[in-house]
Amino acid sequence: MVNYIEIKDHLSNLVEFTCTQYIDEKIFDALAEICVNIKKLEIRKRNKDNNGLFKLIQAQRQLEYFCYKGKKSRTHDWDVFCKDMSEALIKHSNTLKHFNAPIRLCIPLITLNSFINLETLMLGYSTNYINDLHLIRLPKLQYLKVCYLTKVRELIQNTGGFLKRIEIYKPLVEAEEIIKIIRVVYQHCPQLEYFCFPFVDKVGDILEELLLKCNDLKKIIMNGYYLDGDILLKILIKSISKKLQHIEINGDWKFSVKELEEFLNNWKERNCLLYLKFDLSSHCSKKEFSDIFHKYIDDGVLDRNSCILNN
Repeated sequence: MVNYIEIKDHLSNLVEFTCTQYIDEKIFDALAEICVNIKKLEIRKRNKDNNGLFKLIQAQRQLEYFCYKGKKSRTHDWDVFCKDMSEALIKHSNTLKHFNAPIRLCIPLITLNSFINLETLMLGYSTNYINDLHLIRLPKLQYLKVCYLTKVRELIQNTGGFLKRIEIYKPLVEAEEIIKIIRVVYQHCPQLEYFCFPFVDKVGDILEELLLKCNDLKKIIMNGYYLDGDILLKILIKSISKKLQHIEINGDWKFSVKELEEFLNNWKERNCLLYLKFDLSSHCSKKEFSDIFHKYIDDGVLDRNSCILNN
């Protein structure tokens, strides 16, 4: 009896919980009676109609973070599961601040509109079938992470101007697509601090606009392949954000020693330590660039963790 009381007391103070959907329904029922203070909930494995799980979700007093890492089951109806999950989560429409769907979206898309205080939205690769993001309005959104571009521009337009972090992971994109998104970002995200996006040819001019207008930008990450890094360095130095201190250029890029030194000499005048990391094309000599990095690390221009990777 004493052990039971102690266990019950510990469980009543549980604030983070990770589980699969295949736990016995009766166990979830029992937990729903005891664990009502969970703020962060993560669910894994394939979907299963488990009323005990839905009961546990509904029982929480102030659920703030929800992550669904489950996959679509072949033996259980996915649409029914999403409907039941939506009904369980809707109770937390005022408290839920972070919604993470790295694999699949486990609720009807329109349910997202109910989470009026949502600050974080992450949508993974298997959510690329969603075509109605333009219907979603999240006025308090601060962090958006997506792995596709369909209607992302409209979603950003429908936020309240509080977005501080945007991550877009999609390796193959059309220039026109990403140009439109970058334009919307600098028009609607004045507080932007972190921007990760796929870089392709022809986005130079629009990127320059973003660097001139997003004065709070602290970190920028660009992913691209077989591109001219010298052009990018010339654009980056035009940033007027005094807060920009972290630049990553991932993929496969060609740089010249001359342009890199010119970029770093210009950066030196800012008196602001820079973390710089880039992926160098195999056609470029890593040693030459490493020597330059070491020189500017010693001069106090580059952060000592700055690095070059050779493809």
